[in-house]
Amino acid sequence: MLPLHHRRWSDRGTIRSKPIRLITEFQKRVLAAMVMLIRQRLGMVVMILFLPINGPLWRMGLESLGRPMPIDEFQFFVLSVLLFIFGAVITLAPKIKIG
Repeated sequence: MLPLHHRRWSDRGTIRSKPIRLITEFQKRVLAAMVMLIRQRLGMVVMILFLPINGPLWRMGLESLGRPMPIDEFQFFVLSVLLFIFGAVITLAPKIKIG
């Protein structure tokens, strides 16, 4: 069995790859791109939801639902900054290779 990077030469001097290997490589690349997009989108949503300026909005939303905020303002600020940083890390982390 030939390694994945090995290609056969045709009579005309062009490179031809086996179709099965080409499809498998394409599927790996598409899957990696989809995983990256999902991870980056999740990171962006976390960053937008937990911007430190959104603290009063979260407090008003919970109070309108009849549930008071269980933590004080400074603790929520620290929590929102940590979650914002987590969102930034998963958004801006380098590409992960699969396989």
